[in-house]
Amino acid sequence: MSERAHARGEPQLKGDSLRELAGVLLALYPEGAEPNLAMATALAEAGRLVEARPHLEKALAVDRRNQQLLFLYARLLLDLGEKPAKVREVVDDLRRYFPRSRQKVEEYFAEASKGKMRFDADDVY
Repeated sequence: MSERAHARGEPQLKGDSLRELAGVLLALYPEGAEPNLAMATALAEAGRLVEARPHLEKALAVDRRNQQLLFLYARLLLDLGEKPAKVREVVDDLRRYFPRSRQKVEEYFAEASKGKMRFDADDVY
């Protein structure tokens, strides 16, 4: 476990520890959103984005309103070079389900996509 890196001071698992825990949880709950999110996070941290993707997609099928999950999936799609329209679908879910985070989400993905994604003032839910 790493030092207290979480905003609330809770310890966070990383690397091999997270991957091992995720493996155990997946064995117990293979269809669960949280175990699949944990495995996807561990794989993405290790740079194994292609392997992380199916875990994120399985988790999204169960829990489409998880902010961390949506954000990680959108970032993964962007890193894998998916078309901006595909990434935009996920970002739109983030913006719709978490309106208080809307401006930060828009700024992050506009910058992360190097200007390929733009958000208009008229595009309001």
